[in-house]
Amino acid sequence: MKNPARFALIFFLLLFPLLAGAHCQYNEGAAGPVRYADLSLVPVPDGAKVDRLIAVNTGFGRVEESHFAADGDPHKTMVVPMPVYLIERQGKYLLVDTGLAGALATDPSRYLGRTAACLARNELKRLIMRPGWDVPAQVQQLNIDPGKITDVVITHSHFDHTGANRAFLHATFHLTPEELRAGRSGGMLGGYISDDFPGAMTVAKLDFAGTKPLLAFEGSVDLYGDGSVYLLPLPGHSPGAVGVLVRTQHGLVLLVGDAAYTLHNIEKPVLMGVYIDADICWDTLCRLKRLSVADPEVLIWPSHDSQVFEEQPTAPDAL
Repeated sequence: MKNPARFALIFFLLLFPLLAGAHCQYNEGAAGPVRYADLSLVPVPDGAKVDRLIAVNTGFGRVEESHFAADGDPHKTMVVPMPVYLIERQGKYLLVDTGLAGALATDPSRYLGRTAACLARNELKRLIMRPGWDVPAQVQQLNIDPGKITDVVITHSHFDHTGANRAFLHATFHLTPEELRAGRSGGMLGGYISDDFPGAMTVAKLDFAGTKPLLAFEGSVDLYGDGSVYLLPLPGHSPGAVGVLVRTQHGLVLLVGDAAYTLHNIEKPVLMGVYIDADICWDTLCRLKRLSVADPEVLIWPSHDSQVFEEQPTAPDAL
């Protein structure tokens, strides 16, 4: 490796673990992953509606198009959002991911350590952040009592989704054992910050084994038992990623985290430039593709799709 120092800092640019095959279009005819045309849909039962779904953006990042799609242009730069989502239900709140750490906008050394922050200072310029964009600050601006955020779902454990975890240690964190393990021991080279997952964190580990399939997915967890919020397995980009299906006042919305970076990954479908397992990632994309074709009324919101972000209501507005 000609420049190991630069490679060691690549995670700061949202270029998460560059594993084998990361820039190869997947062969749809290969054995293993399902084809989206072969999937049947399990309907969502009737259930309660949440009161509000609020998108809260914590910053932007400049990344190469080829990072977001295997057929993308490596010379073209995209500016992408990094939102989290607040779900209001019966006077309490569920937070989906916690976004970028506020210290990255003011003093990155407080979050990364002095040495890492110093080495990464030029690369960190790819992040677009401002003081007050972090989730704790925006929750305050929305006049929401942080104590009413009783639950946090971590779609996956990369640092741009977990940076404010410590501000919500009073809540219960819902994530898979794979993501908890990755967050605590995956290391900076993998895009993880172990300090985001302290021992004081209250964790309800998600287990989809033996659960009922839902839509195009092999399992589901009805988080509150009333059909308002379901958690779904969406692995591939990371080992134990989940999606959050929300029954809003205006219909169903599926928050997919980074299971697909953009709708382009689903609509074509085409792999992202980065994944932990090609077959599993392709399987998840096929399932999302099948859902988008068979039930287009379900809104699919990838975390980093700038067009979706422009069309969705963002704080203080809500769906």
